[in-house]
Amino acid sequence: MPIFEYRCEACGKVFDVLVKSSERNQEQRCPQCQSAKVKKVFSTFGVGSSSPSKPCGSSSTTPCGGG
Repeated sequence: MPIFEYRCEACGKVFDVLVKSSERNQEQRCPQCQSAKVKKVFSTFGVGSSSPSKPCGSSSTTPCGGG
């Protein structure tokens, strides 16, 4: 089940919702003010880098790819 992040346009609260595939198109409501005026926002959950701490070609002794 994916987690979606929403921002309430009425009160500004940002909240996460664990959504079952069968409920994907169901209207979401703000847990703080119960407004239905919410927008799905880009979630930063899981966004990161698996690259080495120094860019390839730097003076690092670790080869590119972290190997």
